[in-house]
Amino acid sequence: MKKLLLSVMLVSTFLTACQKAPTELNEKPSAIKINVVKPQSQNFAKTLTLSGNWVAKDTVAINSALQGQQITVVLVEVGQRVKKGQILATLENSNVRSNVEQNQANLAKA
Repeated sequence: MKKLLLSVMLVSTFLTACQKAPTELNEKPSAIKINVVKPQSQNFAKTLTLSGNWVAKDTVAINSALQGQQITVVLVEVGQRVKKGQILATLENSNVRSNVEQNQANLAKA
């Protein structure tokens, strides 16, 4: 009985889905408005002026590998071109010197 009821429901669904709606049978296609323009030759400027900002492709954060050191001298200016290996700034080295001297003293005692 369930199979018969299911079959009837599927057939009725299929038949109603295949029929066109009554409004679709009576409708006529509507006309589409088209504007026609004659092609014309025009001169265009060869340059283009735009506004914007220059941005570096790569950015690098510069900081000391040793904590607590201060920059004492900056050897380049903002926007200046630099080369690989060029010294950009010098760091305060009094802490490093005192550590080296203390380590040398400890070595001499040993």
